[in-house]
Amino acid sequence: MASFDEIFVKKSGGSKFLKFTEDKETFLVQQTGEPEARDQKNAKGQVVYLVKMKEAPKYKPMGADEFDEDSENVENFFKPDPEYVVPVRIIGHKDAKGEAVEDQVGSDVTWDTSAGDTFAKLKDAVLEEGVGLEVGAVYAVKRLDSKAKPYTYSVKVIKTADQVADEK
Repeated sequence: MASFDEIFVKKSGGSKFLKFTEDKETFLVQQTGEPEARDQKNAKGQVVYLVKMKEAPKYKPMGADEFDEDSENVENFFKPDPEYVVPVRIIGHKDAKGEAVEDQVGSDVTWDTSAGDTFAKLKDAVLEEGVGLEVGAVYAVKRLDSKAKPYTYSVKVIKTADQVADEK
């Protein structure tokens, strides 16, 4: 059985993040707090900008101290869309074979929705249900394929916050 640290990866700020170890693995998570938009950061912890240099054909991600915005060589720059994280509690976990994994159930972690197509799938799921990201809502998150980037995921709203409240 995997340990807590093998299932969750530690990132900046000391948060434990939801981490998939294999395709077809599924987490059942319940939202415990409000989603947070965070600036994208590089490995040095600097805010990332997409920078277009005059001679370069494409935008390149750069940390704030890696370019001079007033330089005549900088044609344009902007911050990319923020990454969204959601505080959740794991209430169920199944491995790729569909067998329950109990040792992480009850753990509070952060769900980083920037992995692969997770954010797009989450957005589709909440729009389909006609709800927002609400504290108490329950989601099933499954990594479908990690053979090519971007990885693909499935996200479903299992219960809305109102449905959870009605059960109490």
